[in-house]
Amino acid sequence: MSESLPIVSVDFKDGEVTLTSEQAKVSAHELYRLGADLVMESGSVELEINYFDEEGTTVESACMPFRSTNIDAREGMGVYVYGRAPEHAVTASLSITAGMAAAANLRNLNIRWESQLELDTEDKEDLGDMVLSTITSNAAQNEYGELFFATNGDPALFQVIDLYTGERIFEERIPGIDTAWGIAIGSDENVYFSGTSNRMLYRYDRVEQRLENLGANPSEPWVWDLAATEDGKVYGGTMTSAMVFEYDIATGTFANLGSMSETDQYVRGIGATDRYIYAGIGMTAGVVRIDRETGDRDEVPIPNAGQEGIIANIEVYAGKLFIRSGCCTVFVIDEQTHKLLQTLRYRNEISPPNPNNERDLYYTRGTRLYYYNMEDNKEHDVSNVSNLSDADMRSLGWLKKEDEYVLIGLNRLAEAFEYKPASGDFQFLTIDAAPTGVPIHSIEIGFDGNVYMGGYHRGMTIYDPVAEEIIHSVENMQQSEGIGFMNGNVYFGTYGQARIYRYNPSEPFDFGTNPEMFKAIGEAQDRPFTLTSGNDHLFVGTIPDYGQLGGALSIYDETNDRWDVHRHVVQNQSIVGLAYLNGKVYGGTSIWGGDGSVPTEDHAKLFVWDVEKGEVETVLTPNVSGSDMRPKMIGELAVGPDGFIWGLMDGTVFAMNPDTLEIVKSRVIYSSNFSASKWRPFHLRFAPDGLIYTTAGRKLTVIDPETLHHRLIENDVHLMTVDEHNQLYFASGFTGANLLRKRVINHRPTV
Repeated sequence: MSESLPIVSVDFKDGEVTLTSEQAKVSAHELYRLGADLVMESGSVELEINYFDEEGTTVESACMPFRSTNIDAREGMGVYVYGRAPEHAVTASLSITAGMAAAANLRNLNIRWESQLELDTEDKEDLGDMVLSTITSNAAQNEYGELFFATNGDPALFQVIDLYTGERIFEERIPGIDTAWGIAIGSDENVYFSGTSNRMLYRYDRVEQRLENLGANPSEPWVWDLAATEDGKVYGGTMTSAMVFEYDIATGTFANLGSMSETDQYVRGIGATDRYIYAGIGMTAGVVRIDRETGDRDEVPIPNAGQEGIIANIEVYAGKLFIRSGCCTVFVIDEQTHKLLQTLRYRNEISPPNPNNERDLYYTRGTRLYYYNMEDNKEHDVSNVSNLSDADMRSLGWLKKEDEYVLIGLNRLAEAFEYKPASGDFQFLTIDAAPTGVPIHSIEIGFDGNVYMGGYHRGMTIYDPVAEEIIHSVENMQQSEGIGFMNGNVYFGTYGQARIYRYNPSEPFDFGTNPEMFKAIGEAQDRPFTLTSGNDHLFVGTIPDYGQLGGALSIYDETNDRWDVHRHVVQNQSIVGLAYLNGKVYGGTSIWGGDGSVPTEDHAKLFVWDVEKGEVETVLTPNVSGSDMRPKMIGELAVGPDGFIWGLMDGTVFAMNPDTLEIVKSRVIYSSNFSASKWRPFHLRFAPDGLIYTTAGRKLTVIDPETLHHRLIENDVHLMTVDEHNQLYFASGFTGANLLRKRVINHRPTV
């Protein structure tokens, strides 16, 4: 039962105002939730629930404070107090108390109460890190044989390797960040780096071997790249407003240099010299040059200027700009004349000039090593080096060993190599890079009872919950966005060209063969977040590539071994929820496309796809009673035991009749703000106990499908699943690396 309650009294006392709701009927010993939807820009509020007996006397009270830091000033949120009605209680009311200033900016206030589902659970178990990896997003090395990088994890782990011995000589976790894209060696020979979530600039003092937090940059939380100059400055490029900041090493102060583009989101790459700063822009490709003396800005002409794309790296060597566009197209441009000298192809990194001759710069492409000669302006193949990993390079630099400079390379998997240009000798290096637990990014229970998990950035693990052990783990599988099952096989939908891996658990595990890379969907698709199956067909819903709108429904017909990709099933929308029933696929969409794109539609849709006809049968906007806002994202979807199509729209659950497409029941469980991931579906699982377990509103919640009574189990949960024994498996927050388990003991349906 759910009911909105009007405010019946307003009291002023000691500089505070208290708003009190009308009393609602309650039953002794039952569990209730009273709360409010509100927007508040500053201050704090306190919620108090009061229970009354038949004579109107207060028999019990419970309160909960909330600060404005917990309440999104733009989108708002729901704040709640949970309580069990005591003996003799027949009614309850909610009071909201705030200071006068806070009360003045309370908006969109809606007070409501509802019965809560009874549920008994055991304490959660922490099963530990699941997906271990030595993935690094960037690295730097110095002339003293020290290699610096942070391995991605929760939190990230900063490490220093002695390249002469391969030993790890320093490590420290960095709370608050899970990866560090930006890293540079300053003029003071110390190492500077930033993460992608908290604005902080960190410094590693290589002499004292300690980390220090230098404070928050004045631009934006997500820092993509850093560059340092010889006169003691460090520059950073950020997202989502394409900004640049400066840090002065001598004074310890920051400066915000502002946005480089009014219409773009990224400064993805940044380079700097004694005179200029070069900022690589996206999603419209461009390079902005800033004069460090005057502050004047102009653009460096590049062949794809103004076209869709991202400028990802900018290096300056010997008067030449090396500007990487996208994954691997590099423009070599004269810094003075801006003449295009050459176009190269490499992934991520190019070395400084070889100190032995000052003209050759090395890079990798695929599994081979190449160099660019600045004198003859040509690319040359290092013929005897063809067995490299194809993983992206993170650092290429020079180290003097026995009077000879050798090239040291490190890729994103923390694999290192050494190459001697003078002799042509090549060897892989063993370095003691410590693995870290990366955030769990996808999770499903398989038909074999095992827990399948994909890691953020990379990695995959299969966990046996009976034996309580990891039975398979592979570090170099691409980031799995979604996991599905069909006819004894497991399908992993991975990030980057929407590649689908297939694994047969009945065959020996051998990554590359089983699981194998089964299909690259392509068609400008990038992230397969939802997979389902039916009647020997696998259905995959995807998010498009960077800057793109228009996801796809991809269908694999196993009987005929055929793939069909259908883009723009709903124009300019991505697909984040799929369910199959009786020859029809029911899909839910997200208005958001690939990273850096701007939605053109204002609300998400449901669609029905006729598998036999291969066409859209219906597109509709669900009419959900009481919904607090038009949906921007609908999914996941699931077929319930009752034959209805169940779905989630952030904090709202609904059930749809598949024949009439009518919404037969719905409930706003949490206020919707769609402020977390724009792609990851809200999980929805029917359990053996007959209940629905979900991540509605990004909270682990249980729902009774008959009454829609519900109960919060755990806050801040973005992904979960449930096994045949009513055990819940989930991760904490968006970056949780540890697998958590909670057993549901029993539930008592609310009447």
